[in-house]
Amino acid sequence: MTPEPRPERSRQGDQRLRAEERLRHRRDFEAMFASRCSVRDEVLVVFGRRNDLGWSRLGVAVGRRFGNSVRRNRIKRLFREAFRRS
Repeated sequence: MTPEPRPERSRQGDQRLRAEERLRHRRDFEAMFASRCSVRDEVLVVFGRRNDLGWSRLGVAVGRRFGNSVRRNRIKRLFREAFRRS
């Protein structure tokens, strides 16, 4: 089975991460954590897992120790933006 092509942007100004590019369900996160493939430093832990889609997907989880919901959501937005631009 050949991988599907990466989803295309519908119009030039559309820069959002599409649903196909995000991990959105609990089972997706649990499968990723279960793969036990990770890299860490003092602040950040990055988990990875192979997929057969032909493009990478991103899921961001930020713990409460990083502040209130406003601050955690900003951290998530910054990670999504960096992923989208890479």
